[in-house]
Amino acid sequence: PFSLPLMQPEPAPTVPTEPTAPQVPSRVLHLRNVTTDISQNDILTLAVPFGTVQHVVLLRAKNQCLLQFQDVASATAMLQYYSQGGRGAPQVPIRGHNIYLQYSAHQELNSAHVGHDSSNQPANRILLISIQNPLYPITVDVLTQVFGPYDPALEKIVIFQKSAGLQALIQFSNIQCATTAKSQLDGKNIYSNCCTLQIQYAKLDHLTVHANTDKTRDFTNPTLPTVPRTPAFQVPQMGMPQGEYGNDKCVLLANGLTERVIPDHLFNIFSGYGNIIRIRILHNKPMALIQFGDNMQANTALTHLKDLRLFGSPIILSYSHFSSISISPNSQSDDGKTKDYQSSPLNRFLRQNPRLMRHMSGPTNTLHVSNMAATITQEAIQAHLSQNAPVVGIRVFEAQGHHQALCQYATVEQATDSLALLHASTLEGSSLRLAFSRNSV
Repeated sequence: PFSLPLMQPEPAPTVPTEPTAPQVPSRVLHLRNVTTDISQNDILTLAVPFGTVQHVVLLRAKNQCLLQFQDVASATAMLQYYSQGGRGAPQVPIRGHNIYLQYSAHQELNSAHVGHDSSNQPANRILLISIQNPLYPITVDVLTQVFGPYDPALEKIVIFQKSAGLQALIQFSNIQCATTAKSQLDGKNIYSNCCTLQIQYAKLDHLTVHANTDKTRDFTNPTLPTVPRTPAFQVPQMGMPQGEYGNDKCVLLANGLTERVIPDHLFNIFSGYGNIIRIRILHNKPMALIQFGDNMQANTALTHLKDLRLFGSPIILSYSHFSSISISPNSQSDDGKTKDYQSSPLNRFLRQNPRLMRHMSGPTNTLHVSNMAATITQEAIQAHLSQNAPVVGIRVFEAQGHHQALCQYATVEQATDSLALLHASTLEGSSLRLAFSRNSV
């Protein structure tokens, strides 16, 4: 198992200086030129294909990183992969910087390097969640909304009451997803100023669920008996601040649009997070109003798209003070700036489908392609999705009897622009469905 402790930079005297030449093989790698804009997750994304990662320690004061695998073979595999065929020192580009890799002089990281996890438990794919100050109902649907984006194959959730307060156990499909969720959500609020998450690794190896209810759910076993559930997010309207679950706002304001943007571009991106009712691009302003079916969907989009960039421009999202977008008789033909999508068959959330929530992702450089005819070849889909930017990696596969693909671009921005332009485009008679994916090609 691995863990990603949230570290403060090590004081310079306590961090040994790594030699400039590789030493004997070690399961610990030493990374140099790790600038401050590079996160633990960036390092983890590079490392996990080669084996189980146990520790990632960022030494911010030195722009360095120590990366410990479970075994030497995994560390060696990563070095060899990035060694440029033996033609130079192992290096890999991250966020525009070349990161240099070598074996560390340390055969194993000790507590002086990695510190102690607050839970005193080894990394585990099951998290124990303590919900502090739970003023509003916490159900399986609420926790799926919060934790689902970190694991497209979230497995089980159990919510229970203990003397210490309201708690939950969440079983992820793997340790990497659990660790990422823990590092991103520990200490955060579900609702404004309440329902604070305190997260640690659990001691359990697996969870047992006997029925699907408001408090227990096994996403891997659809044959379990289902107890009728009350609708999620039945929260009293208490004037919560913008950007939190639980208010009645369902219109987002997008600021920073270029002149190139039309309502369909915004629909193609934002409909991945909820049903779109209407979109209006404001005249003579780089802004648009986007109305969702409800607040939960609007907040989902706001949460996932907080770092959105479209056609080279950063998009700033916030709640609008408007409660809806009105349609006048002439607005539908008003230079194409306003469009009604309420009856559009391209809305994805017309029916309750937990799988859509579990597979939801913020912008990535990989697009998932569905609704493909079985006759569409890999070459055809790659050429079609390269109209805006070249597809640098592709994998076509069958899933649950459907022809699908993953298409990877060089950057997240290229994938975002391609989704905006090519979602619902037609290829060999198929109206393609595109969405961001956390899976790799």
